Amino acid sequence: MPWREIRLETLADVQSRMHLIASEGDWAHRGQASAEWKDLRPSLARALAPGLSQGDRLNIERQATQTFLQLARHHLDAADSALLGHPLQRNVIMQHFRAPTRLLDWTASPWVALYFAVSSFPDQDGTVWSFRTTDLRIRTMQDQQQVEVGLQNGRAERLLEMFYNEVPMPIVWLLDPWTRNSRLAAQQALFTVASDVGGDHAQLLADFYPTESNDVLCRFVIPKELKRQTVLMLAAMNISPATLFPGLDGLGASIADLVTHQIRSPGLIGRVFLQRQDGSTLSCVPLA
Repeated sequence: MPWREIRLETLADVQSRMHLIASEGDWAHRGQASAEWKDLRPSLARALAPGLSQGDRLNIERQATQTFLQLARHHLDAADSALLGHPLQRNVIMQHFRAPTRLLDWTASPWVALYFAVSSFPDQDGTVWSFRTTDLRIRTMQDQQQVEVGLQNGRAERLLEMFYNEVPMPIVWLLDPWTRNSRLAAQQALFTVASDVGGDHAQLLADFYPTESNDVLCRFVIPKELKRQTVLMLAAMNISPATLFPGLDGLGASIADLVTHQIRSPGLIGRVFLQRQDGSTLSCVPLA
């Protein structure tokens, strides 16, 4: 079934719609800063040259994964290292450290997705993609039971058939990380993963859900005029780079908010001054 597009014209519309969908609980959400982006392709698909075959994509993915496995073990803690042995879960670790993978990021929180929809590209409308997860989660659990039994017995045929076949199957799973570092926990991360390495997850999800389903695939459009107000509202709710990206990454993203929207995140403590080259203070930057 097609995605239903809903334009949210006021900040009150944004608040009420996000509150409503958050109260239902069984949804996944993805924020994108530009409404012009009409498809949902994971980072690996976006990084690869167009026109490659599934076989070529699988070979490149395999080389990238082998390189990561060889070099990353020296830098990972025990919890992350434990995931490297699983053919799909290892992608969670790779994705976290910005390696391109076939995983597509989602969140269980519409508010987190909303932040990513409004925090950048202030001259473009943003979007929150949301889908009801119940049916896909059930399908994923059924398929995973077959795969995990095989892996426990040292047999990966079913997994290879489903996700590493040169003729991709029309399969998309909802993947929960087995362990969550501070960022995954803060962002309430979920992922979709598909058999087709270059597949558009928006289309795969539309194909999965029957046409008679109502309001299970929604695409909320947030006008560019509301972006700054929405970032301010979210900051007041303690949803900001400082909370979504624990550590220095959050500090850097907070400064990006300051520059883009002239807003001080709760994670930026103190006053920020412009400095002359000789080190003397020139003026105070407006932060809100």
